[in-house]
Amino acid sequence: MCTFKAAGRRRQNSGPDKNAAQAKRKAAGRRRRQGQRLPGGASKISVRANQAKASKLGAMTHILSAVAWPYANGPRHIGHVAGFGVPSDVFSRYMRMAGYDVLMVSGTDEHGTPILVAADEAGVSARELADENNRLIVEDLVALGLSYDLFTRTTTGNHYRVVREMFEAVRDNGYMIERTTRSAISPSTGRTLPDRYIEGTCPICGADGARGDQCDNCGNQLDPTDLINPRSRINGETPKFIESNHWFLDLPALADALGEWLDEREASGTWRPNVIKFSQNILKGNPSACHEPRH
Repeated sequence: MCTFKAAGRRRQNSGPDKNAAQAKRKAAGRRRRQGQRLPGGASKISVRANQAKASKLGAMTHILSAVAWPYANGPRHIGHVAGFGVPSDVFSRYMRMAGYDVLMVSGTDEHGTPILVAADEAGVSARELADENNRLIVEDLVALGLSYDLFTRTTTGNHYRVVREMFEAVRDNGYMIERTTRSAISPSTGRTLPDRYIEGTCPICGADGARGDQCDNCGNQLDPTDLINPRSRINGETPKFIESNHWFLDLPALADALGEWLDEREASGTWRPNVIKFSQNILKGNPSACHEPRH
């Protein structure tokens, strides 16, 4: 894992007017004596003032900026960074300037079938592929100057330990449901095939190329077992469906509490209306929706 530190730029006076340059330096000295300058242009005095204002606004003086984790099956292009990196960096920098204590964290996601498939194609192990792509992604994010406080990996021992503790706590508190479901595997490799790695004919509209999670032609959500003539998008073989046990988050049991929390977000205006409506529809319009933990 690594931590990023924003690098400050030194400005050099290159103009011919030395007197003007000296006047600027003297003015800067006066400002430093009044309040020590910090990276980003704020002074300690102004930061304290902003922190005082933040305290008056309520208890939200600590902000966790939880950035989406880039997947480590390959290098990330500028479109990915524009989607997950720049908006969160702008938000985090603004909140720091406003006096909040911000922790901006993320890392590379290094588990799942796409990693294994990409590693096979490259002729290396999954860990070797993840190591290389983690290095490339970190180098790019550092070069762009994004202000992460912590950028780690899902393959660290700490990540394994925290995830296990969180899962066991939710399970022990009764918010996990164990169910037997049919899962798709590759007959040739024995690996699990995610829904999006299976395609076939849509049973609703008859369009070919529908994925195991959704048909883009008619927009209906599907299960891989719904598809007619399903096939693997990796090698074209027919997947084998087997029964296996899975743990699901009991979302209906949390619907009332989550609904109240979403109503508070809507009233405060801190979330975009489309995000609020999407989240509310999951709770109200699809009460059986559950999220399956990824192992």
